[in-house]
Amino acid sequence: MSEDEINNRLSRRLGGDAGDDQDESDDAPSEENAMNAENDVRVRNPWDAERVKSAWNGMTFYLPDAMKDRLDTEYQRLTYECDFEFLKDRHLKPLVIEHGLDAVSEMDPDDVHSALADLEREYSTEV
Repeated sequence: MSEDEINNRLSRRLGGDAGDDQDESDDAPSEENAMNAENDVRVRNPWDAERVKSAWNGMTFYLPDAMKDRLDTEYQRLTYECDFEFLKDRHLKPLVIEHGLDAVSEMDPDDVHSALADLEREYSTEV
């Protein structure tokens, strides 16, 4: 599903234009935007960034311990098996997110509900 299709779907569902919260003055460069452009450390191709922590958007998310352990184990496996430098922030996290997003984008609400129930069962711990 394309980004335009998703925006249109969200717009229909939420009863407004998905881009409504964007400032109409975005087309005209402001003094603040010009200053930000001068100080912007982002590169045209994000994969060419020297340091992803300064060039990419940071994001915090939370995982159950067992899921974090699984992510760490997969990172260790790929670091060992790949014949190139494999970094967690530059390679593993984007890979997991992108392929996970591909799978989620194909789900309907019933599939999402079922997948969440499966996750809950798989990662629940008995006290």
